[in-house]
Amino acid sequence: MYYPKSQITTNLYTNGGELMYAFSRVEYRGSYYRTSNGKYYSGKTTSTPNSEPLILIDKAGGEQIFNNQILQLHSSEKSRKKRRSNISQSPMIKAEYKLEKDYMLATNNRYSELNKFAPLNNKIYPTESNYKTGQYTRYFLKKINSPVFKEITKPLYKRYKGLDKTVQYDLYIPFKFIWTITGKSKKEVAKINYDILSLTEQRYRITNLVNYFSRKMSEYYRAVGVQENLETDGTEYVLASTNQPYIGKYHIHPTLGAMAGATHIEIKHDLLKPISQTSNSNQGSFGSY
Repeated sequence: MYYPKSQITTNLYTNGGELMYAFSRVEYRGSYYRTSNGKYYSGKTTSTPNSEPLILIDKAGGEQIFNNQILQLHSSEKSRKKRRSNISQSPMIKAEYKLEKDYMLATNNRYSELNKFAPLNNKIYPTESNYKTGQYTRYFLKKINSPVFKEITKPLYKRYKGLDKTVQYDLYIPFKFIWTITGKSKKEVAKINYDILSLTEQRYRITNLVNYFSRKMSEYYRAVGVQENLETDGTEYVLASTNQPYIGKYHIHPTLGAMAGATHIEIKHDLLKPISQTSNSNQGSFGSY
């Protein structure tokens, strides 16, 4: 729909908490523009490709504001169709609408399909509460017959699971799994997550999920507490006091770092430092604790 420049405020920006996509209800962050009749769209200006309608997030949590904005969007679409049916059918007008239709088809964003937008990838990061439990649930979509995965929010997952008509439930398979983020080592956590992803592939009859996470099996890993009974072959650490390679059992303290010995004890014991750091630092007399 055309708006005179005087009726558009462009190059606005939100860090979140203000707007969301009109039909997926996913929170929006980024540039947007506003029209004089109170409508919002993604992108800096009206010329932004694939611009999508946005609506205000109701701070009070009421559902009515959301419903009213959705009705306004549908009402605008009905009005536009009615005007089109009554407009003069001159060659110039026909050519103008053909260009508009071709553009919308090319961008997969036809006005008649505003109620179904392709889902956006939305990284969901673990919280401090999640780190206390050591794991959290992640929600994903896999495109049917294509190795395309998108991480989504729990509310959007429920919409796809419930075959909500405002989402492309016929094009994506919704699934979820438990993701481990703490443990004795990255290697241990990666093995746990590998097994979970393998089971998820079987459970939901999907493929390529393990490959998708091939280099991210320990994503968001954080060491919690003392990691004990670790072992090194002399290629990873040196004794901080002598700079000599260390072979044997070691443990990792959450604040002091790697230390000699299988477990943490109260008496002084040698600190270790990664071999990659030996050329840049020298701890001298601070080589034990």
